[in-house]
Amino acid sequence: MARFGIEEEFILLEGESLVPTAISADARRRMETSPAAGRVMPEYLTCQVECATDPLRTRAEALAQLRGLRRAIARHAAASGAVAASTGTPFATTGTVEVSASPHYDEVAALLNHITRGHEVNGLHVHVEVPDEAERVPVLNRIRGWLPLLLALSGNSPFADGLDSGYDSWRSILIRRLPSSWCPPHFRGIDDYRAHIDQLVTLGAIGEPASLSWAVRISERFPTVEVRVFDAQLDPEDSLLAAALVRAIAHG
Repeated sequence: MARFGIEEEFILLEGESLVPTAISADARRRMETSPAAGRVMPEYLTCQVECATDPLRTRAEALAQLRGLRRAIARHAAASGAVAASTGTPFATTGTVEVSASPHYDEVAALLNHITRGHEVNGLHVHVEVPDEAERVPVLNRIRGWLPLLLALSGNSPFADGLDSGYDSWRSILIRRLPSSWCPPHFRGIDDYRAHIDQLVTLGAIGEPASLSWAVRISERFPTVEVRVFDAQLDPEDSLLAAALVRAIAHG
């Protein structure tokens, strides 16, 4: 059975107003030195936190790790007087955001410019192991056709600016503003895939391959195909279901 990994993004909210709030500097330092360091980490905005499981083979292992990581994130949020929400978008926003200190995030912010102001979005990313690089493109091509259904099953961002947006996934609408978002084209092979990525970098649509926002892509860091179409899920069981579906489609 192929291994898989799960990355979950959370947004920190003020307990009363439920608007995004930045994690405190002390809480951030504790996060970087805690036993979960490397698996619980800051995200693009200072009001966001991400967690990542190890590569796993069983659903039981994944669920146990997700629950443990969520408990760790809840503790870090509480240290900032906040609550951690696993939702695609917050109920409402303040209209101001701050980008986390990082050369990579600085580059992303320079590319996105004003888009960053309203980009308080959180996703669930599923990695499925495909050891043979040449096989990753066929897996990506196979998953492409399932993206609308996977999004429909996982919509968890109905609100925008304190109102019902009329969409199950407002996050998916916001994401489409990015120059390399949503469904990738069909690729003939790995060389065709790399040529497309190189062209996007040359055109300035992305700063580097790791900044690619396609709903499914080949990971630049791991021997995996990564599915990024999902909204962040309220419950770890729903995140696990999404991961199980991706693995079944990839290796079905």
